Amino acid sequence: MWRQWLILIIVCKLFAGCGPKPVPGGTEGVVHVGAATLPDILVRVFPADSADAVGFGITESDGAFELRKPNATGPLWLPPGDYRATIESVGPTRLVFPADYARPETTPLMVIWTGDDRVLDLEVPEPTVGR
Repeated sequence: MWRQWLILIIVCKLFAGCGPKPVPGGTEGVVHVGAATLPDILVRVFPADSADAVGFGITESDGAFELRKPNATGPLWLPPGDYRATIESVGPTRLVFPADYARPETTPLMVIWTGDDRVLDLEVPEPTVGR
């Protein structure tokens, strides 16, 4: 009987989302179209002069995210500087943005981060729903 409970606990942790959560912290951000926030968007942040991402985040149901270091090794507190951000839909409903938004070389999402800012605010164009 105890084996059945152990299997149930393992399944719960793997599939029901009750497993360990990421380490909290990191620069907070939000992705939105006007007042409407967007869930399940992968945000990558790049220095303005580099194609190497310094961090990423995935938006929650309220469009909010927290930046993580590459490979999710810990929270990323964005230092002051000029950055570019890319976006990509990663949810069950595929949202399609203009192709320029997916590449650091062409993205129009430019950010001047002073370090005094509280939230990385990314206003994006209205996506279309893909198939």
